[in-house]
Amino acid sequence: GKRGREAESGSMLGKFFPVSSESSGTRQFFLYDLFCFCFPLLSMPLNVGDAAPTFTLSDQHETMHTLSDFEGMWLLLYFYPKDDTPGCTKEACGFRDWFRKFEQHGCRVVGISADSQATHEKFSKRYKLPFMLLADEDKKVIEAYGAWQEKNFMGKTYMGIVRMSFLIDPKGNIAKIYPEVDPEEHAREVLKDLAELKKK
Repeated sequence: GKRGREAESGSMLGKFFPVSSESSGTRQFFLYDLFCFCFPLLSMPLNVGDAAPTFTLSDQHETMHTLSDFEGMWLLLYFYPKDDTPGCTKEACGFRDWFRKFEQHGCRVVGISADSQATHEKFSKRYKLPFMLLADEDKKVIEAYGAWQEKNFMGKTYMGIVRMSFLIDPKGNIAKIYPEVDPEEHAREVLKDLAELKKK
């Protein structure tokens, strides 16, 4: 829970900002706030049961959407690296092909990447995607969900968007986290989990 994350952050804080026992409480709180500002993903990892971070983003049709728009329904929020690339196309087409099943479960599918609204529109039209793609060009939502991570390609490390998803329940809480995704199988995987979660 929140206290557990704060405790974990506190232990990490000591490594970065040693605080003596004689330090004032004010100084300790200042250093904790500074740590959380500089290392938001380290201090606030998302877990199952947490409230999903809110967002306000434009879709491929220039319509703005917020998390509260999906209140009362299941939501599959999936993050992906880039429009119209092989893996991302397979994943999107998988959700397209199984879209009616998601509708039958009362679950909306929403993709998020750092691509522009215009790029999303082209990608959506090309593959006839029946769900919304949200543009997070400044990566604030991507970072809030922990999808902006260090990646490795051919021995080189760099920061980028990882392919991961979050299944959010009708109350706006995270019901399932998918830290690693198989683009071809992901839609079926989520549908199976969704059916099990709805039984609880």
